[in-house]
Amino acid sequence: MQHAVAGAGVGLLNGLIGVGGTPFLMAYLALFTEMTQHEVLGTTMVAVVPGVVTGVATHALLGNLHWQVLPLLCGGSMTGAAIGAGVSLSTDELKLKQAFAGVMTVIAASVLRSAIRGGALQAVPIIGRRFRGKF
Repeated sequence: MQHAVAGAGVGLLNGLIGVGGTPFLMAYLALFTEMTQHEVLGTTMVAVVPGVVTGVATHALLGNLHWQVLPLLCGGSMTGAAIGAGVSLSTDELKLKQAFAGVMTVIAASVLRSAIRGGALQAVPIIGRRFRGKF
């Protein structure tokens, strides 16, 4: 039941504000299960797929997809994921945990800085307007 609640919370955040579920699920699994960091990574990758599919379907039906950009984004994402998975498999578990903690710290600091300046979550629409029509 605890895992279902965690999954629902991540899905809610993903659908509501568009944050990826991966960091939240990884943190949850690392803190509240006995999984190795490699198991946390692999389990998380599979666990986010249904939520992503649901979100994609919803936004496609609402007309919120920018189809011209998607092939490049998806191709880059798939390439990066394949490379990252290969690197993670040959990386020591402690180093993976340290890397995850470092990335989360940088993200948290960036969000905090933006919130202090009064612009939390404003960067995405600004970037969207800046590049709109250039793809």
